[in-house]
Amino acid sequence: MGKFYLGSDSDVELFCFHLWHIWKSRNTLVFKHLTTTVSEVISLSISACLKYQEVQLQTTPIGPKDCLTQHILSDQNSPYVFPSYAQSTIILRYDAVVDKLRKFGVIAVIAYDYQLTVVGRFSAVFRHIWDPGILELLALREAMNWANSKCWKDVGFEGDALQVSATVNSGICSNVGWQNICEDIWHLRQAFRTSTFRYIPRLQNWDAHDWAQTVKHSV
Repeated sequence: MGKFYLGSDSDVELFCFHLWHIWKSRNTLVFKHLTTTVSEVISLSISACLKYQEVQLQTTPIGPKDCLTQHILSDQNSPYVFPSYAQSTIILRYDAVVDKLRKFGVIAVIAYDYQLTVVGRFSAVFRHIWDPGILELLALREAMNWANSKCWKDVGFEGDALQVSATVNSGICSNVGWQNICEDIWHLRQAFRTSTFRYIPRLQNWDAHDWAQTVKHSV
């Protein structure tokens, strides 16, 4: 009997995560009577797969100065491709952390020029909001407000929440709780000459994450 090509290791891993999240959505429907949309299942499975693959990387983390000169992670199966930006572009990397015990969240944004030299930082505390998904969206929205206040016209927004980037780029928000923030983000996009929204792995967003943690512990 002939052999069948199942795809690369990365393809097989993603397929397994799709199956896992389809089963989880089934359990959510049966036991909680909640429906998960197809787009949500796909986004969640891709996000989980990417995080798994990050953990599996047995390489030295790439520092901020190296990011623009690297085209892909040293693992050739990684789905993440480093973007290139025009010299006029300001790159804003954002992240959010929560304190469930004290019921608040922190968002942090670090701005870089096209050579990834830091040109500014911004943070904010949201009392009584500790939902990670909402805070990631708020982090992006506030990054856009901040960029607009700085009169930056060519901008690239990068975060490690895949579902946020996917939702913003799709122009469709299937989560009712996110709708108003998504509308704000789509409206704010008109303030810029060029704007992009990209997912980056946590390793490449570590500075924003670390700073958000620092701000949280100082509250």
